[in-house]
Amino acid sequence: MAEILAKPYEDPDGNSAGIDIESDEPDPPSDRLAFDDVDDYHGLMNLPPELPDGAPIAGATGWKRQVRVRYVEAIMVGTAISNVSNDQGVKRICVEAISPSGQTTEIYAIRSRHGVAAGTIPFDATRATAVGVSIDTGAGPYTKAVALVNDPEAP
Repeated sequence: MAEILAKPYEDPDGNSAGIDIESDEPDPPSDRLAFDDVDDYHGLMNLPPELPDGAPIAGATGWKRQVRVRYVEAIMVGTAISNVSNDQGVKRICVEAISPSGQTTEIYAIRSRHGVAAGTIPFDATRATAVGVSIDTGAGPYTKAVALVNDPEAP
């Protein structure tokens, strides 16, 4: 998910015409190094999961990873998130991992065309630059925090 969220919302060459790999990009790609926006990852499936250059991930034998990217409503009512067919400036990204035993884990992220991490901010402002989670498993708390990798450079 971090790899995907580090990419721009839409194709930087202006070739965005829906969700998928753009017409000027290799399809199917030999690796993910040519991916230049979040929806290039739509439909990606690895068995087993691979690094961006196509090299296998150590210890991932038997695992499967797949990615779905969808347009969602820019304005949500309640907590429901509805898929829509046109670009309203918001995409939902789902990365699904399936273990060798068939257990499925999904993580979701929402990416906006106009989010604070999508470009430079012309004034002094507060913004999120890290995300953390703390889970108590009964055997003690587990805490993990990561820096957001798509923080724009200062002007």
